[in-house]
Amino acid sequence: MKELTKYGPSTFFLTVCLLVVFSCNKQKDWLLEIPQFPDNSILVGTTALTDNCIYSLEGIYKVIDGNGFFGDTVVLKQTRDKISLFGYKNISYFILKAGQKNSEIFFEGYWRFAINDETGLARFFLSNADKLISGDTTITNISISGEFGTDHMTPISPIILQLVKKFTTRLRKDPFIICAHRGGGRTSDKLPVSENSVAMINYTGYFGSNGIEIDVQLTKDKVPVLYHDPDLNIRLIQKGPLFGKIGDYTYSSLRTMVRLIHGESIPSLTEALDAVIANPNIKTVWLDIKDPEAVDIVIPIQLTYIDKAQKSGRELKILIGIPSAEIYDRFVEYPSYQSIPSICELAPEKASELNSRAWGFRWTEGLKEKEVIRMHGEGRKCLVWTLDVPEFIEIYSTHRAADPTRRFDGILTNYPTILSYYHYVRHNL
Repeated sequence: MKELTKYGPSTFFLTVCLLVVFSCNKQKDWLLEIPQFPDNSILVGTTALTDNCIYSLEGIYKVIDGNGFFGDTVVLKQTRDKISLFGYKNISYFILKAGQKNSEIFFEGYWRFAINDETGLARFFLSNADKLISGDTTITNISISGEFGTDHMTPISPIILQLVKKFTTRLRKDPFIICAHRGGGRTSDKLPVSENSVAMINYTGYFGSNGIEIDVQLTKDKVPVLYHDPDLNIRLIQKGPLFGKIGDYTYSSLRTMVRLIHGESIPSLTEALDAVIANPNIKTVWLDIKDPEAVDIVIPIQLTYIDKAQKSGRELKILIGIPSAEIYDRFVEYPSYQSIPSICELAPEKASELNSRAWGFRWTEGLKEKEVIRMHGEGRKCLVWTLDVPEFIEIYSTHRAADPTRRFDGILTNYPTILSYYHYVRHNL
């Protein structure tokens, strides 16, 4: 608490009281309770699906019943221990647990519209699935029936999915980066875990993400931590005694006295990268550096975890972001900076000077075809940030299907589910 003594006691306690009063209602507005099934789960007594069974289930499905709610097409994809469905209407998605018993396959979980607060429970059934369960990957006539409901209500509205096309081998090997902003999405979008948290890094794969962007700040004692804003504020943290700049507090103080909106601790960069190493779905990490002073501290950590990934057999790229002239100036002072994997958000010429592995540009600047061709000619990846408008996500995804020299190698977004939808649909039909 020594760090608080620079404020007068009356000022400190008055500010805390005001924050408490203001945040009580405001923070409730930012939380959305994800519905869960009670104890009567259909998954009780089931066993996990085999890899071959999941391989056969993945693909593009026509929504035969329920299309008025979720659109006429969805993508089914597995991530670690769950099955996800991605739709375009209202940026809909499902996150489901799966299991099999006898000759049936069951799915159970929740659905959500990313653009509003609508959510609910969902269950699916696949009967007479003996061949699928046994691992026959030639099955193509797959129909999945189920029900969905709203909020915590028992699902009663019918939904039927019919497989249209399985994922192609080319698509499965496509290195396109579905890069999730702030580790997976913004806390303000009422996600079930907090942005820039270890929990989010573990969760983001369910949104279809295979890459993450995370924000790096420095504490008073120079520990790199994940946090977007320069200040502690009720947009990102639960009400508490600390306020002001992240850099005014030691890592120990933040760890002890601050909790993110959903109760997680602010993680150190090393904790976050440990989670990445343990998550095989994440192939790319974009370190968004907020403080020029962090460059010299972050790079050794970056290189250590690149080495860890290589030794563990992971194909993982960890790129330090160069978003500003101040960061650029500090970066070029680092020994052998051209060998440090980076993503430059400045002019293409700067990316060339840094020998950056990737060049990133704002989506509102247009398709930048000439610059993309140049960067690809130099062997650099091209990523667009931060693209959240569904109509433009569709346009940029469609554009990628054209001339390979003009294709984007990835898109950074707060809505990876809709990007996942267009990516898999546009490049699989």
